[in-house]
Order: sequence, then structure tokens, then C-alpha cells
Amino acid sequence: MLLSGRKDLSVPSIHLLLILLLTAAIYLPFLGDMAWRGNEPLRVIVAQAMLETGDYLQPVFHGTPYFLKPPLVNWLIAASAATFGSLNEWTSRLPSVVLMFLLGVSLYFLTATWLKRDGRLFAALATLSTAGLILKGRTAEVDSLFIFLVVFILLLWINGYVRQWNPVILWGVSLFLLGISFLTKGPQAPAYFYSTVFAFLFFRKKTSFFFSRAHLFGLLIFAGVLVVYVSSVLRSITLNDYIDLWIAQITSRGSTGKNSFLGHLFQYPITIFLAFMPWVLFVFPAFFMRDLRAGIVRLLKNELVVYSLIMIVVNFPVYWLLPSARDRYFLPAGPFIVIINAAFFELYIDSAETMPQLRIFFERTLKVLSWTAVLAVVLIFSIGLYKGLALTLLLGLTGAGLASLAVYIIYRIRSVPLRYFPVVTAFLVGLYFPLFAGMNAQYDSMQENNPKKIASEINGILPDNIVVVYELGYKRFQSVTCYLNKKVIMLDGFDKLPTRNAANTYFIFDSDFVSDTGDNPRKTLPPENAWEEIYSKYFRKSKGTLIVGRLREGSE
Repeated sequence: MLLSGRKDLSVPSIHLLLILLLTAAIYLPFLGDMAWRGNEPLRVIVAQAMLETGDYLQPVFHGTPYFLKPPLVNWLIAASAATFGSLNEWTSRLPSVVLMFLLGVSLYFLTATWLKRDGRLFAALATLSTAGLILKGRTAEVDSLFIFLVVFILLLWINGYVRQWNPVILWGVSLFLLGISFLTKGPQAPAYFYSTVFAFLFFRKKTSFFFSRAHLFGLLIFAGVLVVYVSSVLRSITLNDYIDLWIAQITSRGSTGKNSFLGHLFQYPITIFLAFMPWVLFVFPAFFMRDLRAGIVRLLKNELVVYSLIMIVVNFPVYWLLPSARDRYFLPAGPFIVIINAAFFELYIDSAETMPQLRIFFERTLKVLSWTAVLAVVLIFSIGLYKGLALTLLLGLTGAGLASLAVYIIYRIRSVPLRYFPVVTAFLVGLYFPLFAGMNAQYDSMQENNPKKIASEINGILPDNIVVVYELGYKRFQSVTCYLNKKVIMLDGFDKLPTRNAANTYFIFDSDFVSDTGDNPRKTLPPENAWEEIYSKYFRKSKGTLIVGRLREGSE
């Protein structure tokens, strides 16, 4: 079996230290400053319910069983909160940061059969400082966990395949982990695995390895993991209903939604290109410098490069042709793009002495990025001061560090060996994100419709003796309800509000939920004399005004 690589298994401690420092520099500053947003409130609400009830097998969202996504990320958030004694923005996002660090370390070690130390370091640092991965790695969402597991399992499998592990162990371990990965986003991780592995074996004309008893043994292990999980789900929902949930989710990805199919075909590649910046730029010399073409042919004998290419080529069309696909769906391909670039970068280092234009290209690219960073620091601080934001010590240090590194690169780049370019690039790009995050969090907290601020105001007007607040509609303003200090129960409509002890029935809804026709009792407000409005504030365009109401005594 073809190894096509160098067994460079040495581990300089400085490399691991760089991976740790870069992770800390990018992901930890201002991690807890921004209020929960996107799908973060959903993950946090479910995790909080687990901590309160002690039931970690039955995810609950505002009193309703939640099975649209498996609970693995909720377990991690709950574990982090239990460890630190509090569930807040910082503790809920910390698991994603740890997973990003583990992703970088995994790339460093699991590429050792094919890449030299410089290439391995490139792969680790570039992955940690890829734009799309940074944005997800600073959130309390499922994406970092999903990306880590997909990448780890695929790299583990190719390592075992090339090193000729016992097939039973290879398939058994891989598919056990694949079963665990199902607990992130359901069938999406297995889809990544099987599309890549089957295409690779088909390309190598080794499909008999796929259709083997060892693989069947692994499938039984995979099925066993699913049976354990699904059996807990079936305590609250029927199997047919659970299957229908997944079918509805999968088919919804094929709907055009607000975007046209042609618009998606045009925009998606651009979005993906930007998500994998700046490291996609490192592949350009390989395509535009003729003297490198012989080296590129040699790279195609590298099994990991071929495997990574197949992973990208097989999976990209799936999301490109799905009109509702988001860029985050394809983020697991990012580390494999980086692996290919790492192999190219090793080629550049080997060719630099005979091809001075290589160094010129990277020097100019770094200078452009550095001037962009200087401009970004000036603009961010100028706009921040104009908007009345506070220049805290950490913000100042982050901005000064980014500007100083950029200035150093501009004036001293010629003295930096080419092999260290990925290190300075990673820190240069990476430091921009926490700087922007810190200023953006301050600005967001000053807005009148800031969800955390709205929740604080609602908490202030709710009586102490009120235990439950009812939310009308499904996940309509979870970014607010996740901060309420009362138990929140989600109801389908106004007609479900409890009328016994009506004076203690408080409910929250948004103006866009209300139907003025009166034809739908679910969306029709109670009569004016049956309730009173005690709070209202404009929330956002898609929801209108958020309103808190209370039923009057004697209302039916």
C-alpha cells in the first residue's frame, strides 16, 4: 500500500506552544462579551434545562421536547457550566474553543505520515486562523464539534488504511466515532464520511475493502450507537415522527427559500472562497508559475493530498446544488483545503532558492494583508470612539499587538525566512477577529433592541411570585427568553394560555405573530378587556414589536 510520504513524527515543543498561543490569541479575548445570538440561545436553553432537571437524554426547549438536533453539543455546554459553576456566554462558548485547539493538534499529528514538520505546522495554524472556522469557533453552536469530529474521523481512517491497520479495528473504531458524530448534526457527518471514503476506494480500485466483512462489523457498531441514542428519543416521540423530522429537515435544504437557484450557484463559491481566506491565496503560485508544475505532479502521488482532493471534489457539488445550503455546511472541507495548501507550501520552500518569484509573491501578499490590518485597526478604533465605545485595556493591547505585527511585517518581512510566513500570517489574520469582536460586542450592548437588555427590562417588571412566563409561537425570540430568570413555557398560540388564576398568567409575543383577521384562534389576541399590555419594545424587522402581556382576573 502506497505511503507516498515522510514519516516525520518528531514534535518540537515550540510547535505545540504556537498552536496553543494562537488558539488563545484568537478565541479567548472577548469570548463572553457578545450576547448569545443565532442558534446559541437554543443550545444554551436546552443545556440549562438539562442542568436543572438532571435529564440529559431528553432535550427540552422551553418545556417542549427538542429532537431537531441531537444533544452532544448541549452535553458539552452543560459540562462546561457545571465545571465553572455558571452557565454564561463564556462558559457556553469555551467547549468550541477547546475543540478548535484539538482540531489544530489533530491536524498536526494525523498528517505526520505525509507532511514534514513545516507542513504540519502550516496545516494546524492555517486551520485555526481560517476566517469561517474562527467565526464558528467563538460561538456556543454545534459547528466546531461537528467539524472536529468529521475531520478527525476522516484523518483517522486514512491513517489506519495507509498504515494497514487490522480492518476490523479500522472500521470498528471509525464507525464507532461516526456513531458519536451522529449526535452533532445527525446524518450529515456519516454523509461526509461515506462520500469521501467510498470515492477514495473507488478511485484506488479498492472497493472490495468497502464491501468487506470488517466494514459490516463496523456498521453493526455504528448501528449499536444509534440504537442506544434513538431508544432514548423514542421515550417521547414515535419512530415515524422522528424519521419525519429528519426527512423534513433534509428536504428543506433543497428548497430555494428566499434565494434563487441561479443566485445560489453564483454566490456560494464566492462565499466559500471568503470563508477559507486567507489560506486559499497560498495555492495561487502553483497554478501561475510553470516551473512548479513538475512538483505538482509529484504531489499527486501523496496519498493524503489525493484523499483531501477527493473529499473536496465529492462534497462541494452537494452543497453547491442545494439552494438553501449555508457556507457552514461545507466548513469541514476547510482543513482538507489547508492540507493541500500545506503540501504546496512544502513545495514552495523546496523551490524558493531557484524561484525567487515565490518569495516575492508571498512578501507582497503579506504586505497587502499587513496594510489592510493597519487600516482596520485605525478604522475600528476611529469608528468605535465616534460611536462612544470605551477603549479598554484589552482592546488597546489587541489593537496594538495587531498593528505592531503588521508594521513589523511591512518593514522587516525580507528578514523573515519563508518557512515562518505561515506563523506571522496566522497571527496577523487571527488577531483581527477578537479586536472586531470586542468592539462589536460593546456596540451591540448599547443598542436599544439588544436582546440581553430587553430581557433585563422584562425581568425587572415581572413580579417575584411569578414562576412561569409563556412564549407564544416557536423559537420566535429565543435570544431574549434565554436571559429571562423565570421558567419559560412555549405555547402554540393564544388559545392555549391557562386561564385559571389568570392574573398570574404572563405571556410574551411579537406583533408579527398576531393575526388581525380573527380567523385563526391560535394567532388571535384575547379580547381587550381580558388582558393588558405591561411592556413593549421594538425588537427587529422580522418580528416587529416584542410585547409582554398579562391576563386580567376572571378572563376566560
